[in-house]
Amino acid sequence: MATIQDFVANSAYGKIQGLVQKAFPSAQQVTPMHVEALILAIWNKCDPALVHKVLGTPPPDPTQLDAFNQAFALTFPSDGREYYLAHATHSRIVEPGKHSFTSHLPLVRVTLAATDANAPVQSTMLGDVDPKDHLFQSIEQVAFKLKNDLSQAPQRVDLVTPARSLGTRFGAIAVYVGYYDPAGAPSFYVLEAGTATGDTMVYYLSPDFQPIMNTRKWFAPTPFTNDQAYYWGNFVMNGDQPGELHVKAMNSNQETEVTVNVVYEKLAQPKYIFPALLTAEAAARVGVIAIAKGMLEFEEILAPLGEVLEWINRPA
Repeated sequence: MATIQDFVANSAYGKIQGLVQKAFPSAQQVTPMHVEALILAIWNKCDPALVHKVLGTPPPDPTQLDAFNQAFALTFPSDGREYYLAHATHSRIVEPGKHSFTSHLPLVRVTLAATDANAPVQSTMLGDVDPKDHLFQSIEQVAFKLKNDLSQAPQRVDLVTPARSLGTRFGAIAVYVGYYDPAGAPSFYVLEAGTATGDTMVYYLSPDFQPIMNTRKWFAPTPFTNDQAYYWGNFVMNGDQPGELHVKAMNSNQETEVTVNVVYEKLAQPKYIFPALLTAEAAARVGVIAIAKGMLEFEEILAPLGEVLEWINRPA
């Protein structure tokens, strides 16, 4: 059976994994699936001449390409959970690399188990929500880790998160919603930040649904920042439903460089997207921004894909 690697020059295939790692410095899980998804995105979005220039070989014929695409187009049984599509507008507001674009991230809402001992992998229509992918695996763990910051132990904690599918997960952001009264109004929230390759890195607590004030990042999600920089965040609910999330990414002097504004759309039918394709597009956007900032190592493979993606304002 043909594989994606069979249709790509060995030099290009070997280079892509290193470029994805450079695009997301704190990533710990750059896998062959991420490499294959990026190649697939180039085949799907670039014209044949550009594909040949970028990858060293022409794309596969349409029948073979369709077979590769179908291998990553999964369907799951309906399960009655709540699903969302997060419309996230990213804007870099400083030069160089000033830009804006909107990405779309499928999310599912699950309720955490009461204790670590009975915390299962929860299967959903987007893939698996695995406790190991998160910093809080149960209500018991939330209560223990946050006991000095919460007024009482939570009785219910929901998690709105991307899922893991085919070994990959787009883990840039997830949100915990905590309840002191399991049938009442939400009491607190926690933002869980991570990498585009699925690693969960840091949590930020709002014990009273107020904005989370400037807090150290402690990790480097892209090459344009470092662990000495800061986040500010505000999560807003409409009743018991996620409404909006607003994030500011700041430099080490606490000056805002990037804003991310997310609107949550509740879906009657979830929209499945292979998570590694989301990672591929994120890496390609990093490549275009990096060129604007003079980081030319991304110009051969990542930037050409990033140039054909949709932008509100291209990096300048």
